[in-house]
Amino acid sequence: MRKTLAIVLVLLLFSPSYALSLRRKKKKKAQKTTGVIAEQKGGVSQEDLALLRADFNQLRERLKALEEALKECQGTNSEAMRKIEALQMRVAALEQKIDELKLAIKAQGRAQTSSSGEIPREELYRKGFNAFIEGRYEEAITYLREYAQKYPQGKASASAMFWCGESYFRMNNYAAAASWYEKVVSLFPQSIKAPTALYRLAQCYKKMGNARKAKKYIRELLQKYPGSEEASLAKRGEY
Repeated sequence: MRKTLAIVLVLLLFSPSYALSLRRKKKKKAQKTTGVIAEQKGGVSQEDLALLRADFNQLRERLKALEEALKECQGTNSEAMRKIEALQMRVAALEQKIDELKLAIKAQGRAQTSSSGEIPREELYRKGFNAFIEGRYEEAITYLREYAQKYPQGKASASAMFWCGESYFRMNNYAAAASWYEKVVSLFPQSIKAPTALYRLAQCYKKMGNARKAKKYIRELLQKYPGSEEASLAKRGEY
């Protein structure tokens, strides 16, 4: 009986693995010849998921056969039990991997849908901000204005509007810059950009020769944000 069990174990444990290994080698060889390897693209395909499911089903069948074979024997072999436990762990690991691949495929589908249409929200802001940092102000305005218009209540909307104003300010277009700073002050008074926007408004109107309006924004800055760094500069007349 033990000899029969040992033969069953060997056949169950190694024959499918060898066949599975051959199938994987063939898959890799086919991928190399066509030049389409999913891992090189950083993607996950339905074929990967199907292969993993096949592994899972095969292991589950082997585990079931082993358990049934052991039930027929009066005495259980400790070595066989260890092999069963190892198989159980592999089945659990494959099950988890299948769930992860399902999520990855869903995420990949969402990314492809997004990229085929319009630029994702975060990417839109990042492109605009990077363009501003690199001194490409017109390009920065294009991206940041689009973000502000499409997502007026987005988490980066106040910043997008502020950097639009800063881009115009660097281009010496003070009237356009002021319009964006005013949006920040009126729509996002609690934003960390609000004190700076008020300070910039005073600077814009001073440069445009409107001292009265410049002083108006300085008073507003001192009243609403007295503890800000911009208020300290304004008190010293530095604007």
